[in-house]
Amino acid sequence: MFIADPHRYSLNLIDKLRFSRSTLLAKVHDAIVAQNFRLLTGFTVLRMIDNNSTK
Repeated sequence: MFIADPHRYSLNLIDKLRFSRSTLLAKVHDAIVAQNFRLLTGFTVLRMIDNNSTK
């Protein structure tokens, strides 16, 4: 396959790489947020149990 405009092709490739990198970062970020949320809710539940048991 002959590419008529190699410059545009390379730009397209860079855009694809940038897009995949940003989606990867977004996935990592979502995983971290989910993990932190799980930890926070876990601590909150433990604290509630602790408060109830000390009454």
